[in-house]
Amino acid sequence: MPLSSMRRRPASIFIAGLLALLTVVPAKPAAAGVNTWTSARLYGGSVYGLTASPADPSIVLAGAGGAGVFRSTDGGVSWHRSSSGMPHDTIVFSFAFAPSAPSTVFAATYATGVYRSTDAGRSWVRITSGIDTASFYYLAVDPSNAARLFIGSASDLWRSTDGGTTWTLLTWPDIDHIAGEALAIAPSDPRVIYVVGPSMLRSTDGGTTWTDMEPVTEAASVWVDPGDANTLLVGGMDGVYRSTNGGASWQPVATVAVNDVVITLAPDPAVPHRFWAGTYSHGLFRSDDDGATWYSYSSGLPAKRSVAGITFSSAGALCAVSQFGAFRRAPTASSWAPSSSGITGSQVNSLAYAPSNSAVLYACLQGQGLFRSTDSGTSWSYAGLRGQDVSSVAVSPTSASTIWAATLTSVRRSRDGGVTWVKQVAVPAPTAIAVAPSSPSTLYVTTFQNGVYRSTDGGTTWHRLTLPGDVVAFCILVDPANASRIWVGTRFDGIARSTDGGATWASGRGSQPSGYDALSLAIDPHNHQRLFAAIEAGSGGGVYVSSDSGGTWSRSTGGTAPESADVVAADPSTAGRIYAGDDDPEALGVYRSDDDGVSWRNISAGLITRTPRSLIVQPAGIIHLGTTAFGGGSGGGIFNYTPTG
Repeated sequence: MPLSSMRRRPASIFIAGLLALLTVVPAKPAAAGVNTWTSARLYGGSVYGLTASPADPSIVLAGAGGAGVFRSTDGGVSWHRSSSGMPHDTIVFSFAFAPSAPSTVFAATYATGVYRSTDAGRSWVRITSGIDTASFYYLAVDPSNAARLFIGSASDLWRSTDGGTTWTLLTWPDIDHIAGEALAIAPSDPRVIYVVGPSMLRSTDGGTTWTDMEPVTEAASVWVDPGDANTLLVGGMDGVYRSTNGGASWQPVATVAVNDVVITLAPDPAVPHRFWAGTYSHGLFRSDDDGATWYSYSSGLPAKRSVAGITFSSAGALCAVSQFGAFRRAPTASSWAPSSSGITGSQVNSLAYAPSNSAVLYACLQGQGLFRSTDSGTSWSYAGLRGQDVSSVAVSPTSASTIWAATLTSVRRSRDGGVTWVKQVAVPAPTAIAVAPSSPSTLYVTTFQNGVYRSTDGGTTWHRLTLPGDVVAFCILVDPANASRIWVGTRFDGIARSTDGGATWASGRGSQPSGYDALSLAIDPHNHQRLFAAIEAGSGGGVYVSSDSGGTWSRSTGGTAPESADVVAADPSTAGRIYAGDDDPEALGVYRSDDDGVSWRNISAGLITRTPRSLIVQPAGIIHLGTTAFGGGSGGGIFNYTPTG
């Protein structure tokens, strides 16, 4: 599915997800690599591209939103990473197998170009190094000639006749650039090409010249009849449209979903006259009469989600669901079931461990809800709030099963580890939630431009604590020994602090460059006067250290210090050891300091998806990192690390 824009972070919310530290019950070490990062078994995340090999439908490829390519050899039942030759954290939008060369497949990606595989997706070679454009959203291969293919970006269309060695920019008389959302080659006559989207064009000479077609509103997908190059279906606003004269005119076939766009349109190869349609926000639909009528076929799928890919494998139909991964429906099944085992592409907004039992971990996922581990992150299970954007979680100091979660519009509480939830208060755009380690009934919530909220009765009642009106608050830290002593990381007021529970504030303005984002805060568990802050900035950011409870701050520059930091955490097991995540595209990864932040070194070995989002360190010293993709909205799941020395 094409993304109209890719952003570093959603405009409203970013969570560091670091809880204040307290005396804890040590946990057994997690299944983490020693001095190297290993991917945790937390499956799911955004999948955009999804295709089965036409020659061997047991082979399926899935393109993740920030975790590269995943390959299945059992029809999509299980997956393994298969990104050799491309960055492992690549965002992959679409694939196209070459029908005339069964082992040849192409992949269109965000920011890294188009890749070709000649071993059915095991390894990849970039074939667009000579093109300035880096992001491509759709592609198509001539069904009779694997060397002839078309690739499309947001504004340009390119053709190669030698398998990607050389490229020709295709133009048409009125403008030099062809913008589209999808392209199809007529199987019965490969000289006939259709481009649909902002440009609605038809070529009868392989793309050399073009003719305007009658537009279809919000056209985003296209299918051409294998037996007739002039008959085609286009998915657009509300539903599907048919043309029998090469796009000169259109007839609305049927409404699929009102006020929604059909972004994926595919015939079922096993059932004549059956078509499938995926929409932006209304799920999946099916037609059994050539598209004349449609009905929802989303049983078992997450509600109100984008279906960006549909394919048909040896194990049944497969579809790709935004933020949730792949789903499969076997021929005899009554509904769809998750089929993402091995796909680690979730965006992890926040991580927390239970102070009373540090083997219990919680992970907040974008669009997927909350997950829980009871074995120090070795395995994970669903813990409620399905389909919601959970930005932060706080765990009671005295009960590993009592938790509070910040969702898009409210704070919720569970007393049974996420089995059941109650809504405690409606809060506009909460960004972080924290419970006071010394007072289990005292809670704080930061919000996006709406101040800080405080509860002293476990979340039953709340009081708004006003920060300056233009302040965006990202994170909050509570002193482990004093429930009224708090620090808030902001965008426009530095790191604000209060010693009276937020009744009054000391501005942090001037302690960091104005306007930079203080995204994460940590306190030294061995010295509560020492604080650490992660500052995101194009220059002048990184890790800041305070030795006077936040009165003054200095930027850490020793060794290979992060230039722009998203997360920071202090190691409770080793005095002086601090970890930070750098979000600078030139230096992504995790950094470690063994001298209270004076000097740093990179420890990113084995880290496949390198953009940090959240970071916690268990009392045993095991590190857990939640990641996101460059651009946000998806990610690379959780990675674990066991340090030595």
